[in-house]
Amino acid sequence: MEIKINVRKKHMYILSVLIVAIGSILFVQGQGVNNFGHDSNELYVTVGGVDMSLKEAINNGKLVTSDDVANGLGVGQTWTDVKASRSLDTDYTNSGSKPIMVSVTTWNPNPNVNGCEISFYIDSERVARNSNNNDKYSKTCPIYILVPAGSTYKVTSDPYRGHGGIQLWHELK
Repeated sequence: MEIKINVRKKHMYILSVLIVAIGSILFVQGQGVNNFGHDSNELYVTVGGVDMSLKEAINNGKLVTSDDVANGLGVGQTWTDVKASRSLDTDYTNSGSKPIMVSVTTWNPNPNVNGCEISFYIDSERVARNSNNNDKYSKTCPIYILVPAGSTYKVTSDPYRGHGGIQLWHELK
């Protein structure tokens, strides 16, 4: 989305009109009043092709403020190792007031089975998948996902590839 910011003077004109008709000639006299009820250097933005004052853009949620940034992802949150309290194919809920970041790695310790696979679901919809089919390297499958506030999430791993389960599970919350 393109956002243009420009400072411009906004003018509102009040016309006092004097119309004099002489034959077919029409005279119009007008008097303009500059900045009637407006700051002469008000900041305007164009968001999605719509012009509006900066104040209007912020109030309508079109732009974020420093308060929004101060409450954003990662602010006041810390990475926590939650592996001991997590299981594959189990629904969890982000009950916090802001998004969380989830980092999970599954692994395959079986030398006779090549590869591993991991999938991540948010609100019952698979939103990400990762697999590793290279037998020459570590058979780990990491995945990193943002989970919106109030959403459910779960991780699954392909049981046919001989996965060893969860190697790491951390959440930024």
